[in-house]
Amino acid sequence: MLEENRRKVEEAQRKVALEQEQKELERYLELERIQKQREEALRRKKMEEEEERANKLRLLGKNRG
Repeated sequence: MLEENRRKVEEAQRKVALEQEQKELERYLELERIQKQREEALRRKKMEEEEERANKLRLLGKNRG
């Protein structure tokens, strides 16, 4: 009886530990996804700024010519 109770407690603890590990993994993956979105948004913004600067330089070149 005591052995069975101990086994049930260990099983419950293992279940809780696995659930916690799963939650941590899901949280990590969510943070990773958010970070990738931020990096992509920053990359797009830089590209847009570079294109805008190139367009301005092109316009300046046309105005001088």
